Amino acid sequence: MSIRNEESEVSRKELYDRVWAEPMTKVAKSYGISDVGLAKLCRRNDIPIPPRGYWARKQAGYKVGVTSLPSHARDYLITISGQGPRVTVETPQELQNIKQAVLQKAVPVPKALKNPHPFIERATKLLASQKPKNDEIVPIYGSKVLDVKATPKNFARALLLFDTIIKALEDQGFKVSIDDSGTNVSISDVTIYFGLREELKMIYREPDEWELKLGYEKVRKFVPSGRLLFEIKRPSADGAKKIWRDGRTQLEEELAGIISGLINYSVLAKKAEEVRKEWNRKWEEERRKEVEAQERIRAEEKRYSDLLSLIQNWQQSELIRRFADAVEKKVRDSELSVDEEWLTWVRKQADRIDPISARPATDQK
Repeated sequence: MSIRNEESEVSRKELYDRVWAEPMTKVAKSYGISDVGLAKLCRRNDIPIPPRGYWARKQAGYKVGVTSLPSHARDYLITISGQGPRVTVETPQELQNIKQAVLQKAVPVPKALKNPHPFIERATKLLASQKPKNDEIVPIYGSKVLDVKATPKNFARALLLFDTIIKALEDQGFKVSIDDSGTNVSISDVTIYFGLREELKMIYREPDEWELKLGYEKVRKFVPSGRLLFEIKRPSADGAKKIWRDGRTQLEEELAGIISGLINYSVLAKKAEEVRKEWNRKWEEERRKEVEAQERIRAEEKRYSDLLSLIQNWQQSELIRRFADAVEKKVRDSELSVDEEWLTWVRKQADRIDPISARPATDQK
């Protein structure tokens, strides 16, 4: 299997809004292309872009103008192909066979919901108990519920699509579950979390009175677009397609591709996990070596410190003996008396701290 980064589809108006709402580098990065590539794409589609220095002047507080989008007969979708690296992973034959079988025949979506899957049935009941506004995107509230978010007028279609996807996955022997983290499917020992939602689109509204006082001429607002989007949320799998959305074709025509995409994703996610584990193994090995090296350094430092203590004790023992000899000589030369018991004790102290003394230490008084 060889996969490039996913394609994105965005309307001409939405792309225009984005390049005037955020710096080109940031917008380009979100689509997986360079800012130069994004600028060329905008020129091809007659989309004006901010001039050089626009964002610096705006940040400095200067009033900057926005070039209007030239009108066209209709707004249309622009396909943006990412430039990510090619990822090559061997797909197990069993999964390859399932992919081919799914792609060879379309996954039909019934006109109405019949014999709904238990997950869909529960979601429908929960939705019936909610009172959302018709123009608001809302999730289905509850514990361990289907990961779907849409406006009420699109919920019937979203649930029908979700029902078809779940049944198609289970028909291929894959287990679909819902846990505290969301809706997921297990493919080749990889748990993939996914969801279906209605996309938002950005529009401009007239500013409120307080916004006018702050100098706002237009205020961005995100509203439901009416377009549904299927997305894979986790785990991570670089290079795999993660999003399918309404565009030139509706999601109903993309279901075989979604099932195939989930299989591709499982293979890449499994590979990514193997790479992560190998990286962790190498990191742990490097960390172990580093700890062992530090322990060797500490052990060497302690040996050196002990050596200095031995030398210091040896020097002190020699000094004590020289002192005892000097006292004894002074007494002998001057015919003075000395406490022999004390002198013996002094020499024993030298023996006691001398690290190379052959004489064993004795109890001291």
